[in-house]
Amino acid sequence: MAFIIVFDPRVFCIEWICNLLSGKWLNIIGDSIAIMYMICALFFLISYFIQVLGNSKLNVLNLKNGEIKLSEASIFNEHLDEILYFFQVSDYNVVIIEDLDRFETSDIFLKLRELNLLLNESKVIERKGERPIVFIYAIKDDMFLDSERSKFFDYITTVIPTINPSNSKDKLKGELEAKGYKDIADVDLKEMGFFINDMRLLKNIANEYQQYRERLSKDLLPQNLLAMIIFKNYYPRTFAELHRCERKVYECLQLKRSF
Repeated sequence: MAFIIVFDPRVFCIEWICNLLSGKWLNIIGDSIAIMYMICALFFLISYFIQVLGNSKLNVLNLKNGEIKLSEASIFNEHLDEILYFFQVSDYNVVIIEDLDRFETSDIFLKLRELNLLLNESKVIERKGERPIVFIYAIKDDMFLDSERSKFFDYITTVIPTINPSNSKDKLKGELEAKGYKDIADVDLKEMGFFINDMRLLKNIANEYQQYRERLSKDLLPQNLLAMIIFKNYYPRTFAELHRCERKVYECLQLKRSF
């Protein structure tokens, strides 16, 4: 309405009102108010568009061979500039990624594959000899099943495990003897080692056993202490509850004499 009053006031022309307001100063005041209203409306309109555009985020990256869709919480939105800059100023072309299978989802691998594609397609990253940036994933065999493995990865190599239930007793015995502990019977080591299938976990168990044994009473049975350390590594939350004299395990131990 303000635009109409300023540029074509005849649209709202009512004769008796016009005669009443036909004074020179009244016309100037009316035009001034209309112009001020137009300026305020234009200001708020521009502010609204700036706010909308300022809150928007990158949703699609167009590449040479397609496009990558990004979500609001994507790592691309938060750290894409830093990642591109890192590979732009460094000569690294191999990235080793491990332990992602603990999340038990393939979505993160899809995002990393998109990132790998983006880095190799980016024109801001210059590589000597056109060496591609390679992502190497260290994951369990059962993370991808059937044909999904060959579709997702360009090359697959097998890593033979160094520890399994058949040799875990010998591995555990070797770690303990290397620290000077030879007083646990083989039958006990065999029963406890059967449940250990990770070499890093086994080494950590041996290290914690040494720390606890050096600090606790020497009257403790070594096989019982080792069993408790293994329990601590497999069930840390339950072990913490036991340490606070809480929950089911503590209650069972308190009632063991009545069993």
